Amino acid sequence: MARTPHHIRKRPTWVWVASVYVLLTAGYALLHTVLTRSGVIAVPPAQAAYTKSHFPLMVLTASLNLAGAVALWRLRKVAVWLLTTALAVSLSMTIAYMLTEALPAVPLGAMVGGVVLAFGPLVAICGYVWTLWVRGVLR
Repeated sequence: MARTPHHIRKRPTWVWVASVYVLLTAGYALLHTVLTRSGVIAVPPAQAAYTKSHFPLMVLTASLNLAGAVALWRLRKVAVWLLTTALAVSLSMTIAYMLTEALPAVPLGAMVGGVVLAFGPLVAICGYVWTLWVRGVLR
């Protein structure tokens, strides 16, 4: 006898798009961070020093994003907290770096543009996940 679910939920298209985007970007970030830290990828000394000093937080952020992407794809409420926490940690690291090290060396306009390009999609995805939670799509 085949088991059938009480109700079948169709996964919204934007859930697929957001999940795949976060999986790819977080997977790449984790791979790049590990390869940079291990010396397989040659990077400028300043980037190597940043990766070395922020390695645990970078791995934590990528891991939270990967778990959040899987939870979102599975339509789980925990995706809200995983993705929002990853965004908060990443933004905190970026702002601290900008204020302490990058500001004297990089023009403010270039930094703001880079932050908007880097975090814009993640903020939009977190907003979308929150709306899914509020509408009861996530369980």
